[in-house]
Amino acid sequence: MRCFLRQHDKKRTTVRIVMLNESEASLFLNEICWYYHKIIYNLYNFTNFINLMNSKPMKKPSLIIFLITIILLTACHQKPKEKPAETIAPKQEQENAFKKQGDLNFISAENKLLVSIAIEIAKDEFSREKGLMYRRNMEELQGMLFVFDDAAPRNFWMKNTYISLDIIYVGADKKIVSIQKSAIPLSEESLPSNKDAMYVVEVNAGFCDKYTIKAGDKVSF
Repeated sequence: MRCFLRQHDKKRTTVRIVMLNESEASLFLNEICWYYHKIIYNLYNFTNFINLMNSKPMKKPSLIIFLITIILLTACHQKPKEKPAETIAPKQEQENAFKKQGDLNFISAENKLLVSIAIEIAKDEFSREKGLMYRRNMEELQGMLFVFDDAAPRNFWMKNTYISLDIIYVGADKKIVSIQKSAIPLSEESLPSNKDAMYVVEVNAGFCDKYTIKAGDKVSF
């Protein structure tokens, strides 16, 4: 809603246009209606006073004023419409559904299998850029493996990512070099690998603590 505000001083009059959201507009209109109601109420009393003084009843104008007041009061007290909850279209949900493309094993430094997960693989630029963006959930034993062409410092972020994640950076030798735990959903903070990484594995937040996965452990896929 656009609201026109007029300001006066001795030399000039200034008109400002203020944009109001739905809730603010509703409050603003209620205020206007309240003042209008007071004016109508006083006018109604004044009309009755004139009628009394002149001893000439003016029922029709009074009735019209009364009806206008009732209509305005009814309109002003309508509850503002609530914004619908954010939803994802079925087609988008289907596009973002997990697609198993392989399995990945986490192996301790002592060569003990810690846990195995199903993975999606992001190995081209587009899929690496998208990653797990817009996903609303992921099962515990699922994850995404990012594959790069070489080992280099990596920086991931959580833009448009709704799931809190553990981000596991893995070197060219498939040993874990660092882990960024419980990354904050939708955050644009950079989460660096701190060392060269050729692979990155994303799993649900808390996964690494639950399965005691740490730097120095290995992955196989």
